Amino acid sequence: MPDDIAVTGWDDGAVAAELGLTTVAQSLRDQGTACAHLALGDNLAASPASWSVVRRGSTRR
Repeated sequence: MPDDIAVTGWDDGAVAAELGLTTVAQSLRDQGTACAHLALGDNLAASPASWSVVRRGSTRR
């Protein structure tokens, strides 16, 4: 890797940094809060998710 195949993860956990895995960083807490509000019937304005790609050694730059 990364010449023949690119590998990415989804939650940017500590082990991803240790292994050099490219991941998508996201706030699971914010997502859970939004889901809870929707389940409770709160009419919240849609806001874009705060996600970012953390590039490491598992993908080409």
